[in-house]
Parts: sequence; C-alpha cells; structure tokens
Amino acid sequence: RPDLRGQKVDIPPQGSYGHTVFIGDEAFKGPLAGHWINMIDKEIGNLKQLEGKGLPVPKITCEGRNAVFYGMTRLPGDVLGRRFEELSLDELYALARDIVDFVINMANALPQRNGAFAMHDDLHCYNIVIDPETNRLSGMIDFADVKYCKKSEWRAHWTLRGGGFDKLIEAEFDRRKSEIPDPPAIKRHASPSV
Repeated sequence: RPDLRGQKVDIPPQGSYGHTVFIGDEAFKGPLAGHWINMIDKEIGNLKQLEGKGLPVPKITCEGRNAVFYGMTRLPGDVLGRRFEELSLDELYALARDIVDFVINMANALPQRNGAFAMHDDLHCYNIVIDPETNRLSGMIDFADVKYCKKSEWRAHWTLRGGGFDKLIEAEFDRRKSEIPDPPAIKRHASPSV
C-alpha cells in the first residue's frame, strides 16, 4: 500500500485477538498469534457478508498476501466505552434506539438459522462507535463473532450495565422485536389414514 506513505499512524487500545493500527482513514488488523488467524478470517467473512446491507460497519479495503492482515475503512467517531454513564436520559434513549436499530437491521440483513437471527455476539461498550458531538451511533466494530439468537433470548451485553442503560436497550428491543420476521412455520404432513 504505497498510497499510505506519509499518512498519520495511530495505535488504538488493542483487542483480545488482533493488533490494530490506524493509518490515515483506514484501520489495519492482524492476529496477535498464529492461533488467532481463524478469528481474522471470520471477521473478514462476516464483514463481507454485511457489505452493501446498509449497516454502519467497516468495509474491507485490502487483504494482505505476504502477511496476515487486512485493511478496512475507519468508522468516524470514538468508541463508547463507559461514556454512556455520562449521557443524559434523552441521549441514552436515543442511543438505545440506535443500537436496537442496528440489531434489527443486522437480523434482517442475514438469513435466519433454525429460527434464530444473526447478531453481533460481542456488542460491548468498546465495539460501539459514537459521534462525540451528538452521542449518536456511528457504527459497530469487531465482527469476529456473529452468533444466532432467538428473539426471546436476546439481551444487551453486560458491559452496558450502569444507570439502567442495558434495561433501556432491552426494553426498546422487546418493543420492536416484531420487526424481525418470525421463522417460517414447520410444515407438518398429515399421517396417512389406515
């Protein structure tokens, strides 16, 4: 990527399985150790599946050939972290709606499996990116784990507890979960009469 020469380099707080470096408007990620390569592969695959689905997620910009890494667009804003503890009630309600919008839109963007919808399985406070001016959602990061969940089982990540923020998110989800289609009914065949 010779086009990156002279660009500003920044090293953000690191995740549990990958090294991340910001160069210009892109983020580059590689595994901490060889056994984490499968997590990198999963994240690349998940982001490619979500591309073009209207979700605020990074887009893959390149994949390394001689080294294990990939590049992606850098989402504008800052990670939420524990900042939600400083937000007003109105800001918390708005952010809870944004988070639930994302959950529902992702569920509708990917096919269901066995009556369960696709969800970001690590939707914690450090994977939520917000606009620091408006405190509204800018996007979600870290897509190594996409799991499937039934609507009756979905809960906000435990890192969003504090001041009842997790309960606001869960109440918003419960109010709107009907926006995720129910799985098709299983067709039962009538048993032959004797």
